[in-house]
Amino acid sequence: MIYRAAKQSIGEFSSSTPDDGRLKSFVSAFRNKLKAAGFDYQDEAVPLFTNTKNARMYHLLYFSHDKAGLKIWNGIKGIAPGGQRKLL
Repeated sequence: MIYRAAKQSIGEFSSSTPDDGRLKSFVSAFRNKLKAAGFDYQDEAVPLFTNTKNARMYHLLYFSHDKAGLKIWNGIKGIAPGGQRKLL
């Protein structure tokens, strides 16, 4: 398993490996546990963050107890890395 993860991180495995289902299941279970802990406002950054070889590096998840936090997060997501803001 570690060998596969290392090869995927350097781009030698495609982004759609058999572990995709397991990863999605883990992320879903994690989000459900945090929802049960009171984090009712959640979001997942899309697209997933990848390296220069298009291998997935990490998921970016956002959790908040308050609706205002999610509003701020969505505003931040609308800003491109270069500072350009998206239109509505």
